[in-house]
Amino acid sequence: MPRISGFLVAGFVVVASLAGCQSATLIELNNNYINLTHQMNEVGGLEAEGLGPADAETTRTSIRNDFANNGDAAMESADAAKSMTDSVQPSGEKAKARRNEVSFLSVAVRSYLSSGAVADFKMGEPAARGLEVCENLKGIEGLPTMCGYFYIARHVGVQNENIRKVRPVINRAKALMGENKLSAEDGKLLARAFDNVIKQFDALSDLGDSGPSAPIKWADVVSGLRTHLERQRTIFLCNARIIRGRIIDSKPGNGWDPARQKAETGQVYADRRAKLQSRPGGFDDVADCRSNPQL
Repeated sequence: MPRISGFLVAGFVVVASLAGCQSATLIELNNNYINLTHQMNEVGGLEAEGLGPADAETTRTSIRNDFANNGDAAMESADAAKSMTDSVQPSGEKAKARRNEVSFLSVAVRSYLSSGAVADFKMGEPAARGLEVCENLKGIEGLPTMCGYFYIARHVGVQNENIRKVRPVINRAKALMGENKLSAEDGKLLARAFDNVIKQFDALSDLGDSGPSAPIKWADVVSGLRTHLERQRTIFLCNARIIRGRIIDSKPGNGWDPARQKAETGQVYADRRAKLQSRPGGFDDVADCRSNPQL
């Protein structure tokens, strides 16, 4: 008798049916993810009751580390599922093993994403691997929501790696005093980071296409996946806004002109902002960027 496991991603739930001893491991990993999510949400309440900022951040860091460990454990289980896929012969058993692998990879992606800066840069590998496995799964048996989620996660992973590299420069810019400036090389790094975030934003926007050749089969997925896509687009553009705003904190030199660069990126940012403003619910630079996690 197959067991049922809940698949929770950023507010939407999909039910996946899995058989055999691996299902217990999947249930354990999913439960770990859900419990850690609850713990993270409870920290805010503890702050309201008097938990100090330093203790609250220590608690959040501990939970983020646990998310990262859960992601690592999920990857180990995904490797075991892949070994089973390679060893079984009947097509039905092979498809079942592939669905198991996809489910473990989805837990890894979600756990790494929730770990924040601790390990969110790791999510690109399980997302890309999940898409490869999904190529061999068809129809509703192909777990369309999980597989659609991997398309989004792949770009989130690239963006997180990009942010990981630029975050130290952003932090130095925040700490600048008086007439101090970032170096021209730092400015160039910010410009490249802006371009990379915009590239990933455009890729996410393309995923929203509902045409017959669209990679995500929107008619077959749960509605929460669209909500998740739009939230990630918001986060990407808010990060682009922060990066662009710090370009002017660098000093000119060696062919680098921060004022000109910021002006040139202005229209690029405005065009993407207009795309978000035209969607249902619109987009407000200040309010939406304040209410969503960023750099």
